[in-house]
Amino acid sequence: MYKNKNSKTLWVYAVVLFACAAIVLLWTGYSQIKINNYLQEYEDKLHDKENESSMFQYNLSSALAENEKLKKQINELKEKLEAVEKENELLKKEISDSENKKEKEKNLYENIMEAYIEYAKGNIKECALKLLEIDSKSITDNNLLEKYNDLVEKTYKKASELFYFEGYENYKNKKYSEAVKSLNLSLKLYDEDYYADDCYYFIAYSEYNIGNYDKAKEALNTIINNYPDSSYYKDAKDLLRIIENK
Repeated sequence: MYKNKNSKTLWVYAVVLFACAAIVLLWTGYSQIKINNYLQEYEDKLHDKENESSMFQYNLSSALAENEKLKKQINELKEKLEAVEKENELLKKEISDSENKKEKEKNLYENIMEAYIEYAKGNIKECALKLLEIDSKSITDNNLLEKYNDLVEKTYKKASELFYFEGYENYKNKKYSEAVKSLNLSLKLYDEDYYADDCYYFIAYSEYNIGNYDKAKEALNTIINNYPDSSYYKDAKDLLRIIENK
């Protein structure tokens, strides 16, 4: 009886022990599965992160490459734009130069025609004065240049003589400023005639009487240096000495 009881007790202990062992094994297995699942999930997440990182790097490289491409295209467009702007400026300048040239040619034509009208009226001095205002080097039309030269030949020498007599009359009437103006115009139009030294002489005395001693000296030195045979040579030196002693 006692023996049976002990056997029974051992059997209960064995069953309990076995049950506990089974429970431990089950719990251990479950824990291992759970840990494995956690590890797998972590590995999956890590793999996803690696994929995301790789994708990000790929996208970043693509974006950088695209950015460089866009920069290159922008620089090329800027260069083209600058070239177009330069070309546009050149075209504007050409148009402006062409318009200015046409305007100058128009003004030249009108000025020469005005001078011709004065000549046709018999106003030699007025014609010559208008011609003096024209820059002959800017005349590109041969017919217009021929007309200009013809008028110059017909009027300059005659007008120079008329201005000389006008200046001399003003000098005699003590209108010294008017005399200087007319005599200078005479020389400007034609300074190779017989009265050229007369002009300088009357200019010198007119300037002297006005009080413009430097201009008087300039006219006197012209007589002394360029007209040594002039009848005014001695008077010019005498007046120059008087001015220098002032």
